[in-house]
Amino acid sequence: MKPGVAFLLAGRSLLRHRVRTGLAMLGGLPAGVRGILAGLSIDYVKKARGRLVAESRCAVPAVTTDAEYQATATITDASGETVARATARWRLGPAGGGA
Repeated sequence: MKPGVAFLLAGRSLLRHRVRTGLAMLGGLPAGVRGILAGLSIDYVKKARGRLVAESRCAVPAVTTDAEYQATATITDASGETVARATARWRLGPAGGGA
């Protein structure tokens, strides 16, 4: 895994229980920066069957003050077709900040 990139393999329960868009975001934040999940939305494109892969790629922003940032994930099935898209809204800021 590289900063700003995350892959997650899972069965169908991935869509029912959780989508980890935060792996790409939080995994790339430098020490002294915190992230708080402020919102999550999922658009279901088609019925999910079999093994699923969630992929999230985001540019890790330079954080010097409190700000909001969106990270997206695309969930595909074994044939490579998109079954869902998730968008996470993050509040980023210096650790110990007021947000």
